[in-house]
Amino acid sequence: MINKINKSILLKVLTSLIAITVLVFTITGVIVNYYNKNVLTKNINKSLEDNATIISKDVNSFFERGGTLVTQMTTNSSIKNLMTEVKTRDDVKTNPNFTNVVKSLKSIKETDKNASSVYMVIEKASYLIDETGEDSPIDWDVNNRPWYSETLKAGNLYYTAPYKDAVSGKMVITIAYPMLDNNGKSIGAVAVDYLIDKLPEIMKQYKVGETGYTFLLDRTGTFMYHPDETKILKDKFTEYAGTPGEVGKKMIKGESNVATYTLDNSELYAAYAPIKSNGWSVGTVISKSEVEKELVKFNILLLSTYIGGLILLILALYFVTTKILKDIPKLLEIIKKVAKGDLTSKLSVNSKDEIGQIAEAINDMNSNLNNIVTNISSNSQNVSASGEELSAVISEINKQIQTINAGTQEIAAAMEETSASTEEMNSSSEIIKNSILKLNSKAKDGNNSAMEIKTRALNMKEESETSKKITLDMYKEKEIAILTAIEDGKIVEEITNMAAIIEETASKTNLLALNAAIEAARAGEHGKGFAVVADEVAKLALQSTETVHNIQNIVGQVKNAFENMSQTSGGILEFIDKKVTADYNEMINRANLSLEDANNVSELITSFTTNIEDVSNSVEQLIKSLESVSAVVEEVASGASEIAGTVHDTKVSTDEVAEVAETQADLAVTLNNIVSEFKI
Repeated sequence: MINKINKSILLKVLTSLIAITVLVFTITGVIVNYYNKNVLTKNINKSLEDNATIISKDVNSFFERGGTLVTQMTTNSSIKNLMTEVKTRDDVKTNPNFTNVVKSLKSIKETDKNASSVYMVIEKASYLIDETGEDSPIDWDVNNRPWYSETLKAGNLYYTAPYKDAVSGKMVITIAYPMLDNNGKSIGAVAVDYLIDKLPEIMKQYKVGETGYTFLLDRTGTFMYHPDETKILKDKFTEYAGTPGEVGKKMIKGESNVATYTLDNSELYAAYAPIKSNGWSVGTVISKSEVEKELVKFNILLLSTYIGGLILLILALYFVTTKILKDIPKLLEIIKKVAKGDLTSKLSVNSKDEIGQIAEAINDMNSNLNNIVTNISSNSQNVSASGEELSAVISEINKQIQTINAGTQEIAAAMEETSASTEEMNSSSEIIKNSILKLNSKAKDGNNSAMEIKTRALNMKEESETSKKITLDMYKEKEIAILTAIEDGKIVEEITNMAAIIEETASKTNLLALNAAIEAARAGEHGKGFAVVADEVAKLALQSTETVHNIQNIVGQVKNAFENMSQTSGGILEFIDKKVTADYNEMINRANLSLEDANNVSELITSFTTNIEDVSNSVEQLIKSLESVSAVVEEVASGASEIAGTVHDTKVSTDEVAEVAETQADLAVTLNNIVSEFKI
């Protein structure tokens, strides 16, 4: 099939155009389908979202009606007074507000047919009053009721989870509101058991396409309504695997959005919206196949249109192309005649388009070829004669070329010997250069080491001078302090003198006390009081004497300590002044000597490095000179070799020219034979 297409212009044109058309139709179809699908998806998402919002508002209104009943009960003064005044079960029915409360509860229930039971609880009495006014069981305890504790915890209008009422057997939820006293403390609650068996009727009112449906979730994610009744109050949407479960979690969080997910092998579009009053959520779902059913129909129609258009295009292209190419066979026939050597045929085509222009060009080609063949025939004989003359001239040139070639080879041999000697010198120079470079590297390393020694010597000098300065400063400072302390220590001698005076005074006081005791003894009874005083004075004088002795001993020890400290401090000061200062000076002198030695070594290595660099430069110049000589020798040798090669090539060329001349003569004969085959 491919070979057949390659041999037919008509098939090539049709195949190319059809392929391009199919490609354009395909791209257009994909774009149209993509755009339509996006528009359709946006529309269905918007529709689902609107439906979910409308349903959520409708269901919310349903629950708000029950909430309104409970809220109104909180404003009833009889209910609040009864809760406040009753303390025990026995006080309930005897309270004047009881009758009005029962009537109010009955009246509230009659206002809404979904109100299964309307009641209030009194916390202190643990008592429940409903619209019937009957007593609650003796063992009934309000604190054991989960809905009551949850209501108090919420602190506002509270909706319980749905449950089946024990009396009516119907599904209800409890809507409750806590009651507080003037101090904000709970005193009870008012509540309504609200029937939710009407919710399915509300949900069924809304149709979502043919296969779509709505569903309702409570705060835990449990289905409260679903077309599949086996799921109601049993399945939790939040526990579904994958995307459906994620959607369920978002719903119970109170979010609203659209989503797509696969459930039970069916791809679904979904939208969801929260019910604000009790935290439930409404969802609307429709299958993807139903949404895209119209899109599939449109795509089939579009494909049918494309196929019909393609068939019409093929027919039109075949008709037009056949008409355009009708003169091609005539062109092919005349070209085949030219290929066989018939240059006498002429082509007649009435068309003025490119085909007609090709026909005229073929006629011109025939005419030109006719003229060329005629000229070739007349000139081929002249070519044969010229070839023979050229062959004789080339034979003479070859003899001269052989003589030139021998001389050139001798020159090339001499240049090769010179080049070898130059290469040896160049190699030796390179070895010397490398040795000098290594020596230069070592010299630089030595210079770096000398610089490091110089740096360390300089650092040692600076550190020694700094340490000396710090030591001398400290020496001067401590010298003054120590001398001052030694001078201050002389006050100990004053203390010794004062102690002697105190001792003398105590001795005199003791003598006076003794005299007073004698005088008191003489006085008899009148001197007893004075004798007691004299005795106490004598004791104090004795204690003073002992204390003075202790002070003198301690002062003697202190004096000895100061004398030892003075001698030791003097020795330390003398050691720092004479020995430490001298050692620092010696260390600084040695640092200066190391610095001078490092400078001398650095200068020596720098001078050595400079000399090495001069030698290195000289060697490099020598190497460059040798390289220049070597290059010249190589150029001469190369030139001689090239000359020899050129001479050899020239000989080869002349030989070839001779052969060509002979061949040319033969070709001229052959050409005459070929030209004779053309019909002109």
